[in-house]
Amino acid sequence: MAGHVTSAAEAMIRALFAEILAKLESLLATGETNRIDLRRLPLPADGLHKIRDFLGEGEVHATVRGVGSCIFQETRTYGVWWMTQRNTAGDVIGEFIEVARVPELLKSGDVEIRDSVEDLRMRLATVGVHGSI
Repeated sequence: MAGHVTSAAEAMIRALFAEILAKLESLLATGETNRIDLRRLPLPADGLHKIRDFLGEGEVHATVRGVGSCIFQETRTYGVWWMTQRNTAGDVIGEFIEVARVPELLKSGDVEIRDSVEDLRMRLATVGVHGSI
C-alpha cells in the first residue's frame, strides 16, 4: 500500500510540474501571468520540499514588507517564482508558484508612481530653494 501512496504523491507533483510548464508556455505566448496556491493542493508531507528542490533557486530574491511580508525567490526556471507569505509573527501563511516575468506584487502601480512624481517634484523644489542635495 505504501508504494501506491508514493506513486499517487509522485503523480500529483508531476501534474503540478505539467501545469507550471503549460502556464510558462502561456506566459511566453500571451503574456498572461498565473499563480498556483500550493497550500490548496493535496500534496504529501514532503511535497513542498520536493517541489522547491526540483525548481531550485535562481538569481533574484526580493522581500516586500507590509503587514507581514512576501518573499519572492526566482527559481532556476526563468519566469517561475516561489512566493512565501508570512504574518507579522513570521509564520508562513501562504506558499505560491507565480508564473510571470516579474511578480505582480513587485510592480509599482500607477497611483504609487503618481505619488512619487509629486513627492520627487516637491523634494527637488526644496533642494532648489534651500541649497545642495
